[in-house]
Amino acid sequence: MFINCLNNIIRHSSYQFSSQYLLNKSKQKLILPFYHTVSNNELIHIKHLYRVKNTKEFIKDLDFLLSLFEPINIDTLYDISNGRYTIKKPVFLLSFDDGLKEVYENIAPILLSKGIPAAFFINSDFIDNKNLFFRYKASLIINEITNSSKKKSLASEEYSKHLSPINPSNLSAEILKIKYNNQYILDKIADSISLSFHEYLQTEQPYLNSNQINELLLKGFDIGAHSKDHPEYQYINLLDQIEQTKSSVAFLKDNFKIKKKLFSFPFTDHNVSKTFFEMIKNDIDLSFGCAGQKLDCIINHYQRIPFEQLDRSAKQIFNDEILRFMIKGLIGKQRILRS
Repeated sequence: MFINCLNNIIRHSSYQFSSQYLLNKSKQKLILPFYHTVSNNELIHIKHLYRVKNTKEFIKDLDFLLSLFEPINIDTLYDISNGRYTIKKPVFLLSFDDGLKEVYENIAPILLSKGIPAAFFINSDFIDNKNLFFRYKASLIINEITNSSKKKSLASEEYSKHLSPINPSNLSAEILKIKYNNQYILDKIADSISLSFHEYLQTEQPYLNSNQINELLLKGFDIGAHSKDHPEYQYINLLDQIEQTKSSVAFLKDNFKIKKKLFSFPFTDHNVSKTFFEMIKNDIDLSFGCAGQKLDCIINHYQRIPFEQLDRSAKQIFNDEILRFMIKGLIGKQRILRS
């Protein structure tokens, strides 16, 4: 209740200030906005998960960022983290998760036209459309059953075999709750309604292929790992966390000759321990979470700001994050501590 009240106060109050004023008062000289994709078309695998910004909205976001910050690349951030570069003017590093094809088709051309570097984080198991993120499977299933009472009934029956019996009217919400560790249920439900994820991968090809990744690297963009197949780290054990991380980074290094070993956490880095970071420190140059504008107790680990938030503009998101950062500073909650 308190957090919800605080968020409402922040959202209301942030409109009262200019972004430049908040930036000056907060003394923040580095922000890391991130997205997943940008498209003018409906993406069925994402449709029931979150709203995708179109190119016009994305360009408006970029113009806002450029009005306050200078863009930097991964090399500069690496120098900042190691004390070899002092930030004089406010800067931002842009990144994108999940390795979706719109990165190549829509996003990179816009960034190149504006001279903005970026890092693209990719799940090694999904490259070349070899497999599909379990949350995208959920979105495809929901889309398939939305206008078909027969398919909804079949899906509900299959769901009930593996989890608790369910009212079909609640089915979509419950499908979205299925986690990484029981994602096999999504495959069973898809089979029951004759939905082929393999066919979707082949016809829609939602992910980047190897040739596109190589082209992005040639154009000066950075490529980093986003785990093998996108688990939420707080729900898998330490050994699996390490395996997911090291294997995905090693795959990119072996197959694409990446310069820097980069890693962004899928979902969140919430509850990831100091022990994890200690055990992967020789395998990672920089890593990234998505907890908003916060500091972190781990050296070379940076928190990013999600810029896909319903119908909210970059200015609204930025103002909220900076004001929240300043308020948390008053109660000593700006920094993420880990056990």
